[in-house]
Amino acid sequence: MAVGANVKPVGSAFGIIGLVRFFNGYYLYHVKSRQKVADLNGKTIYKILKTEYVYLPSSSARIKTKLEDKYLKGLALNISYQICLNLLISRCKYFNSVDLSTDFYYSKELNLTQPWPQCVTDPDKIESRFSWNHHHTSSLYRQLPKRWSLTLIHGFVSSRQLAGIFNAPILILIARRSSEFAGTRFNRRGCNLDGNVANEVETEQIVYRPGPFGKTTSFVQHRGSVPLFWSQDMGSVPQKPPIEIDHSDPWYTASTSHFRKLHSRYNGPIIALNLVKHNSGGETSLGHLYHEITKYINQFLPRNLQIIWEWVDIAKLRKEGSFAEFQPLCDELTKMVGITKSPTSCQNGVIRVNCVDCLDRTNLTQVSIGLVALEMQLRQLDVPFDVNTDSCAGIIFQKLFEEHGDIIGYQYGGSHWCTHLRAIAEKIHSHPSPKIFWRQFPDTTRILCRTMKSKSLLTCFS
Repeated sequence: MAVGANVKPVGSAFGIIGLVRFFNGYYLYHVKSRQKVADLNGKTIYKILKTEYVYLPSSSARIKTKLEDKYLKGLALNISYQICLNLLISRCKYFNSVDLSTDFYYSKELNLTQPWPQCVTDPDKIESRFSWNHHHTSSLYRQLPKRWSLTLIHGFVSSRQLAGIFNAPILILIARRSSEFAGTRFNRRGCNLDGNVANEVETEQIVYRPGPFGKTTSFVQHRGSVPLFWSQDMGSVPQKPPIEIDHSDPWYTASTSHFRKLHSRYNGPIIALNLVKHNSGGETSLGHLYHEITKYINQFLPRNLQIIWEWVDIAKLRKEGSFAEFQPLCDELTKMVGITKSPTSCQNGVIRVNCVDCLDRTNLTQVSIGLVALEMQLRQLDVPFDVNTDSCAGIIFQKLFEEHGDIIGYQYGGSHWCTHLRAIAEKIHSHPSPKIFWRQFPDTTRILCRTMKSKSLLTCFS
């Protein structure tokens, strides 16, 4: 747009996130700085680094009020969209200062709320639960040119080349976090009345060969809390609170709604892979109730869409050193749903994985499933790969998935100490004599003990 006598530039931006309104008009929220994190056949995915806002029509025309300034303080510090939604609805809470540059992504050429190939073929089919700024799309925002507006997802996006050779396959890992029942661990458990579950994340691995004649493949996994009304009260005990069933729903209305949404999105059978412990009080009760849900829902589903139930005590397998026995099941389940090979040959259903927190045990299981899918994807691209013999591509995938798991854990656990303490534990474990380690580093011992006594950091561990 040409700058005339009555129009002056106030800044530059890469795109508009939305419009926020308090009392005295709109604030235009936009992306000021970004970083390229992935590229899918020339279509770029960016991570947001910095955002700014501009008052409409101008800063000089704004009539300041005390309430307006209080709301604005949070906006200037880059706010969380779930908190923004609560504010716009209730008008009784201030914006919290959550950095928008933390794990928010967008693409102007791809619909990141949909997996491949829908992300290319259906650019306007926005999945609202994975779009974290859809509440800002007011009537005025919808009148803006389409090339200016952005759709944000929250979660994780990164890419790696699977070998250091020309035209080697590229892996893109995308995690889409749902905004519908968002919140940190112990503050969000189970599901709400609409069937939205806590820590719901869809993880997609895209593997493709670059170039005009390159093929693209995709595989999607799903994680989410057990779809029941349950909770854990952190105020009652200092470390691991007991699991409590808040109330029962004899018709499993919310749970049925949850699985109906999964069937609608993934167009096939849902494999419920439950990883809670078999003999652990509250976890076991939760697992049995979850099984009852699947059996009840299956009464009303055709055979080809029935929920496939699997319950594996993965913590016991790891303790006994027999985790390898779990791999054949991962192979079977992955091959059951398959991968997306082309727009006409899509994945049939999804594997829904859960433990209590949907963190460590879920991460370990999804890595095992993802490796099987990776082998299928590379075979489709005419790349020979065996997870048991080819360590290069497997290690690249595992490292990227580990990074993905750390970010997902940070978002739900609410603390970066999870990653730091895990790294310390690995160093201690690899030391020739852990007892000597503790004697050599007494300061480390005191720091860890003081850290573990902190109630806020105890929420990092399952």
